[in-house]
Amino acid sequence: MCSVQSFENTLAKFITLAFDVEPEMTHDEVHNILAQICKKTLGSLLNEAGKRIAFPQDFESRLKPLLAERNWLAHRIWADINGEVDPKALIRRIIKVGNEARELTIPIWHPTACMSGAYEFLRRDPEAASRIKSILG
Repeated sequence: MCSVQSFENTLAKFITLAFDVEPEMTHDEVHNILAQICKKTLGSLLNEAGKRIAFPQDFESRLKPLLAERNWLAHRIWADINGEVDPKALIRRIIKVGNEARELTIPIWHPTACMSGAYEFLRRDPEAASRIKSILG
């Protein structure tokens, strides 16, 4: 579940930094936006991202299955643990979900880290911020 939460957090930061942050915003304003978006569920984040980002098809096709597995982990795993499910199969499934979340985090983590590290630069250079937004959007 930690890997899925890491994916959710990275996606929330990506959406915020790519689309909601303006160069003139203060650190506190950005923090408040992040605090709000980080409260959203993975399903809500994916819906919001889908409205703003055209993900590559191979990436996008993996998002709904990850959401389904995340929801299973969060809401239904207890029934499987207490049921007639093979414990080894259950552990393999949990590991597979974590691996998928980590793999999907990588393509969005790097640009997010770059944008986060470049935040001060973007505040000083609105033209650069505008160019980045046009590339991402």
